Amino acid sequence: MSMTKILTLHSPAQARLHYEAKTWQSETMYGLLVRHAAERGNRFACRDAGTRLTWSQMLIWVDAVASALHQAGLCEGDRVSVWLPSRVESIVVFLACSRNGYICNPSLHQNYTVAEIETLLSRIDCRALIAQMNYGADSDQFDIFERALANPTMRVVFALSGCLRAAASEGTAAAAGSGNLPPGVVAFPTMARSVGSAGSSGVTVASTVTPSVEPDTHPNTPPITPPI
Repeated sequence: MSMTKILTLHSPAQARLHYEAKTWQSETMYGLLVRHAAERGNRFACRDAGTRLTWSQMLIWVDAVASALHQAGLCEGDRVSVWLPSRVESIVVFLACSRNGYICNPSLHQNYTVAEIETLLSRIDCRALIAQMNYGADSDQFDIFERALANPTMRVVFALSGCLRAAASEGTAAAAGSGNLPPGVVAFPTMARSVGSAGSSGVTVASTVTPSVEPDTHPNTPPITPPI
């Protein structure tokens, strides 16, 4: 696998020394999620303005997103970009990347223009984009979804709506509905909001997602591999 465009300062020899000194551990971020879900599954893990998730709920959602990315054809080492505000889906994508060995690029900020995002996606040979509709400095004038799909390295583009509080209060999913998606864009795997406030805990798996209870045997998702 070629890593010529990123991680240019990565030194396998230096990394080996960190592991030998126990400064670095073999447990990944996804591995920590699995452990927390097993030890304190009903405790809250994260929240945003419209959703609060327990560790167990987070694990189910992460596995579903990891499976969706794998089914889209992504391989270990592929780049996944996130153009989202502070919402739980950003953490879900990051942990899904940790599970499958993808490289997550979460540093796409709201004040970037569509043209700037397009350039960044091209520069890193991005394979997947998860973006919020009508988000960005000039999203009212230009379409990041159309630009991303035109990128020859792109395998899949997921869209989410901008409804956080509304999604929670109306009991609906926060991803864009299938009828509202830009052409060629895929709806992000969602968790249905079954209760009416950010402080509520009831979150159920949406009918569009069929995650496995066992995190290590999710269909079509590759096994966890330890870092080199």
